[in-house]
Amino acid sequence: MSTGARLLIPLVNPGLYSTTVAEPAPGETAWASGGTYAVGDLRAYAATHRLYKCVQAHTGRTTTPDVDPSYWLDWAPTNARAMFDDAINTQTSAADSFTAILRPGEFFNGFDVYGCDCASLTYTYKDAPGGAVIASATLDMTDPPYDWYDWAFGPVRALSSARVSDLTPYAGSELTITFTNTGGTAKCGLLALGDRRDLLDGAQFGGVVYGATANLVDNTLYQKRSDGSTKAILQPNTVDVDITMVMPREFGDPALAAVRSVLGVPCGWYATEISGYDSLAAFGRATARLTFDSFGHATLNLNIKGLP
Repeated sequence: MSTGARLLIPLVNPGLYSTTVAEPAPGETAWASGGTYAVGDLRAYAATHRLYKCVQAHTGRTTTPDVDPSYWLDWAPTNARAMFDDAINTQTSAADSFTAILRPGEFFNGFDVYGCDCASLTYTYKDAPGGAVIASATLDMTDPPYDWYDWAFGPVRALSSARVSDLTPYAGSELTITFTNTGGTAKCGLLALGDRRDLLDGAQFGGVVYGATANLVDNTLYQKRSDGSTKAILQPNTVDVDITMVMPREFGDPALAAVRSVLGVPCGWYATEISGYDSLAAFGRATARLTFDSFGHATLNLNIKGLP
């Protein structure tokens, strides 16, 4: 492939962000102080943008669910904020389209999206809210047809991920992203913005070699019942990615140090910007093994455990 792998280190505190999705969204019910609740009731609490599940029936309590664990279990993000957690399978969705607005108050130079189902993605990057437009583009989020038969009779396939790099950093910038799926439901599972880094920035030779793999992992749980039968409990699948990079020997230590700096931290990773290799992109935690092959060469093996 001959291009170096890149990673996106998400901002620890993304600052102000919101979406045009209503909160509570259709199908969600807001928590009300002093209400009557049965076990299993789900309620949205606007202050934390979370859904809470009632675990003990009660009436008249005024303690908010985020600090009332005896009665409420923190269950999931609200629909409006689902795309801002670390789980790809929790999607923000809306009919036709919705827009995410981010004002992080920190420097960043790129963003990733995962778990998408939309026809297009349009972003506008300004140096400040209401300021000058620094970058703007619309990305086609559909997979091109394989051949003429697929073009005429095949289904439209949505690309589930996309990446934007090389944005000029501004401390007070504003980024808006609109996900559009006219006539259907627009969805995004995860949006991460942060510091994009090239593991081989400045190297005279080297890059990801052929043989990189995307491993689809079935996380189904199997529960054995007392009568001897087995019940399958479906869980979101994940994708693990294995990448091998060759590089000049002197780039080995900095590349390993870059991975070490984010050890245990979920990040966006992708092997190459060449089209046709979208399966080699993953959001997850990485480990690495560095081998010094000779005086002038080193090999870095990356394993990324994708998050669900």
